[in-house]
Amino acid sequence: MRKRVQNRGLKRAVRIILLLVVAVWGYLGYRYFFTVTQKYTERTVELGSKKLSSDPHDFFIGREKNLESASVDTSEVDTKTIGDYRVRGYALDHTYTYTIHVKDTTAPSIAKDKKAVFGNKNSYQAKEIGKASDKGEIKSFYVTGAKDAKGNELKIKKHAFSPEDVGEYQVTLEATDESGNETTKEVSVKVEESPHFLMVADRKIQVGSDFDPSEFVFAEDKDNKDVSDSVTVDAGDYNYNKSGEYTITAYATDEKGIKGHTSFKITVGDFGGANDYGFTDSRETRQAMLDHGYFKTRKTDGNHTDATALATERSSVGIKGGSRAATCYCFSGFVYKVTADKVYFGTARHCLECFPIADTTIVANSVGTPATINTADIKTIQSENHDTAMFSVPTSYFDFEYLRHLREVIVDSSVYDRLPENDTVVMNIQSFGMPDVSWSDIILPVKARSFDQASSRWGSFDESYVVTDKVTKQGESGGPLFDKYGELIGINSCIIYLPDGTSISCFCRLEGLTELTARLGEL
Repeated sequence: MRKRVQNRGLKRAVRIILLLVVAVWGYLGYRYFFTVTQKYTERTVELGSKKLSSDPHDFFIGREKNLESASVDTSEVDTKTIGDYRVRGYALDHTYTYTIHVKDTTAPSIAKDKKAVFGNKNSYQAKEIGKASDKGEIKSFYVTGAKDAKGNELKIKKHAFSPEDVGEYQVTLEATDESGNETTKEVSVKVEESPHFLMVADRKIQVGSDFDPSEFVFAEDKDNKDVSDSVTVDAGDYNYNKSGEYTITAYATDEKGIKGHTSFKITVGDFGGANDYGFTDSRETRQAMLDHGYFKTRKTDGNHTDATALATERSSVGIKGGSRAATCYCFSGFVYKVTADKVYFGTARHCLECFPIADTTIVANSVGTPATINTADIKTIQSENHDTAMFSVPTSYFDFEYLRHLREVIVDSSVYDRLPENDTVVMNIQSFGMPDVSWSDIILPVKARSFDQASSRWGSFDESYVVTDKVTKQGESGGPLFDKYGELIGINSCIIYLPDGTSISCFCRLEGLTELTARLGEL
């Protein structure tokens, strides 16, 4: 009897199991043949990834026949903008919803700026050392290897890299993007010697004295090569017409791009009319000025206002004194070259007759104390075929204020190849130190042109001229003529009286000056 009951129970259990298996297979069959399921209900997409696919296979699980009519609308998802987006899918007459999260989870990468160069005694922002991708910004860093008193490594975040010494530095850069993703990278930074400055000192300037704060600021690289052309200054609210103390910061950059800076003070006030530049006037000082191109001039961009100012600063000179010729007592000239021992001037050859027997006075734009020179110390040379001459004066005759305003003219005989006919030119003629700066027109070709010698006041020169429509006056012979870019193009020679009663001014071309340049050793 017990055995019979056990068999009935076993059979019942088997039937139940079979029914469950049939039910499961039936359910699975129904799911497979008549339904689809979602792969997910939420998904995170990386910011900046490609456009989200609308392929139903990416959103549903089901047999192919059930997916034939399925569709998904992903048009509202913008993978370029962080946010949460709704996506709707349609399959077998049912609507399914998904949430797409567009997030930025990628940390920025850091690359060392290969172009960056660093100088000691400077301060650099962290972002000047390296560059971060993915809209990242390097905001801080720490120099590795620093340790406390117990030998524990320190990681002190900084926002500026300020190396004092030359050498290799290990710097760990930290970058953070807009989403807060962070990354670090250790890089090796080489620090070289920054440009250094010369003749920079605190200065005292007489109020009203037209002093440029960049004057006497020279710079050299670590190999003592002049980089003064790169100097710029931040003068703040500096005003030489207003008494006060001003802080000036000067900057220089060498050929590698390494920057240097220094600061000094300029005090503007009443100092009895004298300026104190913070150094003494000596041959060494003047040589340093020469070594750093202090007396060189620059070309202009052709702007009339700039060219006029430049012509004035060339410091054309006026010469006056007791004369051998009763009708000749003054003439003009220009600065050709400045050295530590001599200043070389250019003028017209016929002006040499005006040198006095005793002393000569030379004035430059009414600046500084006029130099009174013993004529015996003046050396001269002259061209045989051109109305051109040069003379030298020992530098010791000029006070420092006078000397610092002198600028050498630019002499390039090829200027005539670039000078258009009938161009506008600027002359800076001195009548004993009273500048007459004015614009004039070239009215005749600048190429070779000869005149009837008898019609020239001074005569006897086989000359080709640059001719202008402005008639110069007695005492202005020897003065310079510039093109609008500030280059010397002629030396005032004579006035030609034309048959129609008009007059024109004639300026010697530069061939004579070029000839005399080779003879400077005679001076």
